[in-house]
Formats: sequence, C-alpha cells, structure tokens
Amino acid sequence: MKNLKFDTNIHCESCESKVRSVLEQKKGIINLHFDLNSAKKILKVECEDYINAEDIVLYVKSAGYEAKAIEKFLGIF
Repeated sequence: MKNLKFDTNIHCESCESKVRSVLEQKKGIINLHFDLNSAKKILKVECEDYINAEDIVLYVKSAGYEAKAIEKFLGIF
C-alpha cells in the first residue's frame, strides 16, 4: 500500500464529489482525503502499490479536473 499527494484545481464540494465518484470506482483506491482549505487544494490518495501517480492524474482528468503529483508521503488518513 502507498500514499500519494496531489495539487489540484478541485475548489468546492461539488467538484470534490465529482472526482470522488470517479476515484471510488477504481480498483486499488483505498482511501481519499481532500483538503479544500489549503492553497493547493490537496488530494491525498491511499492506494495499492500497482496504482501510480499517473493513473490518479488520468482518473482526475476524466472527471474534468487537473491533478499534479506533489510527492509520496507518509501520512495517516
């Protein structure tokens, strides 16, 4: 299992809902956390090892938003 962190353009709860609905349907996504109060609108994804940052970027893009991988991080959801 790994944790990934992304800078996004998800700016409100409606946007979050759209992205969440896409990501929650993807096999290997375990947990999501959106920090819409941060300047970078951070998305944290806990996922299986076979999921990579590029996959998440494409999934978010399919929902109509942008995501840029920031770093791997060790965090607790």
